[in-house]
Formats: sequence, C-alpha cells, structure tokens
Amino acid sequence: MHSYILELALTPGTRVLRLEDSPDRHQLDSLRKEFGHEILTNQFAHAIPSNKHLRPKELVAIISHLNHLAELNDQAKRDIRKWVSRLGYHGYGHTMDDLGIVIYDPSRLRLLKIWAVDANEIGHSISNDLQRISTPRLSSSVPAKLLRRAELEIDSSEKRLRYSQENDIKEEIMHDPDYQSKIAERLTELEHRRKMLDEYRSRQS
Repeated sequence: MHSYILELALTPGTRVLRLEDSPDRHQLDSLRKEFGHEILTNQFAHAIPSNKHLRPKELVAIISHLNHLAELNDQAKRDIRKWVSRLGYHGYGHTMDDLGIVIYDPSRLRLLKIWAVDANEIGHSISNDLQRISTPRLSSSVPAKLLRRAELEIDSSEKRLRYSQENDIKEEIMHDPDYQSKIAERLTELEHRRKMLDEYRSRQS
C-alpha cells in the first residue's frame, strides 16, 4: 500500500495572499476596535457589515490569528475562501508553517511529479530532541495509473451510494430525515471529483 506526494508548481500569474509568521497585534487591535471581538473568531464574517470591506492586510491578520490559535473550523474556511477570492487572490498561506499554501483553483497548479511512499515506512522515528528524523524512501509513480485508480474509487463509491439510495432510503430516513439530501451531496461531490480528473487529463494531453 502506498501514499503519494505530489510535486506541484504554480502557473504564472497566480496570486497568493501570504500569511505572516505571527499575527500582527497592531492590526488585530485595530480590527477589534472597529468590528468588535467577533472579528477575531471563526464567526469573523458575521462581524463585517455589508457596506464594509476588508483590506488584504486585515484579512491576513485574521487568518494568521485563527491559524496561530489552531481554531479554523469549516465555516471559517468557507468564509476565508470567499474573502480571498473577493480580493482577487487564488489562494493563501505560508510555505513555512503546517497550513502550507491553499490554492482553490486546480487550473493554477501544474503537476511536476508524483512520488509513491511505502506505507510501511511512513512511521517516522523522531528523537526527543527532534534533531534526528528518519524519512521514508520515495519512488517515482505513474500519473496515468493513479488517475485510473481514482476513477475506479469514484465509480465504486458512486455505486454504493446509489445502492443505498435505492434500497435503504425508507429505513434510513426514519433515523435521519436529512439522509436523502446527504446522499445527493455526496453524489454531487463525486461528480465534481470526476470533472477535476477529466480536466487534469485534458491539460496533460
């Protein structure tokens, strides 16, 4: 069994909102005075009146603050995506922290190479002083094979969902009224993944 590491490059013209090494305290204090404490929480989008707009450095301060506290939830990530796009950026992040770089538009990424990692070697041994880290061996992989495997996984997941939709729907709805809508959401997600694979294949041909 293998895991995979993708070596990617950004296409020319890609704009990335660069986060700070640490949150800008002066900027955070200014935001708190203008919008209230909620602006520094996962609900920050609710604190911004419809007639107000964040500047890039203000959004950087908010994201850096939440990321520093490890408090980014799913709703905050969706709101960040809206604001990053609204400001004309394709993604955000920092190359030297755990978040890395988040890019929303796959067309902005160019695949350079795919590395396969043996799952048996992923158990890194890290010494107490964090000075010695054993890293797994990497081997080159074939993109076409990975694409085919991804397609098979999507097909299999879709078949299971459609079977559940047709056979278990009455019983499941009794336990979960939102069951049908959840199935529909998963099918939509799988269709989106299938389109991404098709787009990648067309760019590589």
